[in-house]
Amino acid sequence: MKPSVIIPKDKGVLKNHIDLSISIVHHKNKEFLEKCLDSIFKETKNITFEIFVIDNCSNDKIPELIEKKYPGITLIRNNQSEGFASNHNKALKLANGRYLLILNNDTIILDSAFDKMVKFMDTNSIIGALGCKMYLTEKMDSASPPPSKYSFTPFREFWDSLVGHSGIQKIFYNSPLIYNPGCSTAGPKAVDTENEVAHISGACMMVRKEVATQVGLMDENYMMFLEETDWCYRIKKQGWKMYYYPKAYIIHYGSKSLGYFENTRKKLHEESLAYFFKKHYGAGGFLLFKMLRIVLFPIMSIHKLYLKITYPQK
Repeated sequence: MKPSVIIPKDKGVLKNHIDLSISIVHHKNKEFLEKCLDSIFKETKNITFEIFVIDNCSNDKIPELIEKKYPGITLIRNNQSEGFASNHNKALKLANGRYLLILNNDTIILDSAFDKMVKFMDTNSIIGALGCKMYLTEKMDSASPPPSKYSFTPFREFWDSLVGHSGIQKIFYNSPLIYNPGCSTAGPKAVDTENEVAHISGACMMVRKEVATQVGLMDENYMMFLEETDWCYRIKKQGWKMYYYPKAYIIHYGSKSLGYFENTRKKLHEESLAYFFKKHYGAGGFLLFKMLRIVLFPIMSIHKLYLKITYPQK
């Protein structure tokens, strides 16, 4: 199926020249998807773009929505539920843009974010992938910390998990080692500082088309979690740089489109971690990961008990 092309009006750009291909996987919460799409059209004015929506068995009457309100969007419908990588790859294989962007449907684009990201990539040819600043609420009073500049290793994963489950982060809030491991700026200022990083969040990740052609698309052996980390690892291995670019920003509500129970999500995350370390670090790396998880388990259990006592459910 030939994808439709969305061209900004009165720009005089040829239809065969597309700057950005946007891939959005939809699981549920039709309202979020609609807000996301509306924000893309409202805030993307200076580049040509096309949009793919992959309907992952949502039962949300997405075909009717696309046909009525967004007739220029290409809709891909699944007959059965598929994973994050598999869904996005379907769209990326059809993409015509100079840049590819994977985007969560529970996001809102702000202040011409995609225009800014494309411009930044155009002026920095060594950058293979780019991430943006992500606010957590519409009030824009808090944002996700940027990712680490260190590669994802068994020790790094252990340390980040230890920091997150032990309370150390709250005590040493202004330490770059604790607050945002590997980021050159500590504390709240980190979210406003441009940095080279080792991986980018798959909630909003822009990749140069030639990079995707060189390293391949996302590994479909992951059902959920670490697909983008794996992709970034392979991109960096080929000599490309990845950047966190806070001058472009969006709202990411987080986990609004997931239909998994908490225990299932944890299980999938553990499986993805095990697969990642075995794939990139061999049997030794996999064994080290397993050993460190054994060390971490009692700390996580104590932290879980502490939260249960401190914040009892009503």
